[in-house]
Amino acid sequence: MALDDLVDAIGNALRELDHRQRATAEGVAGVRAKLDALIEVLAAKEVLGPGNQKHLERCGQGGSDARPRVRLRTLDADKYDMVHGEPVDCADRMPLCKGRCCKLTIVLSEQDLDEGKLQWDLQEPYVLRRGKDHRCVYQDRGTGFCNNYEHRPATCRAYSCRDDRRIWLDFDNKIPAPPVLLADENDDLSAG
Repeated sequence: MALDDLVDAIGNALRELDHRQRATAEGVAGVRAKLDALIEVLAAKEVLGPGNQKHLERCGQGGSDARPRVRLRTLDADKYDMVHGEPVDCADRMPLCKGRCCKLTIVLSEQDLDEGKLQWDLQEPYVLRRGKDHRCVYQDRGTGFCNNYEHRPATCRAYSCRDDRRIWLDFDNKIPAPPVLLADENDDLSAG
């Protein structure tokens, strides 16, 4: 099997895993809601009382809040038809912010995978690959700008750092946020 075929096979398997994880999560959420309702009914009817407190607490803890290992961004539209977030003069601001948004996590979409123009991290499937410096592999380290701008993901297309406190303390006065606000370099770009 050729390397390209193997990469495609792994990509397709991970995509299927993502779809199944989403379906499973939805199913678990439905069962969880029914269980919570049942516990409330049994507690109200005093079938479950103080003697069952440890069991109720254990049930109340629910599942893990850990992120799924495989993530894929869902899009309702073609990324090339997307309207960019509020415009920012990056050329003017790059000397100050140093392209800090390129340190944030970008989850790719199926469209990105189908195009095959963006590399993703094998340890975090469908997360845009980053270099050892935790910056996007497409960020030009000299200028700070994107070397793959034409094919950038939908998240990058829709993003504006204008109101992102991880990037700017005061956008209008060009005061960048201190590095501590970007302490978790794995923050999702969409979380701003």
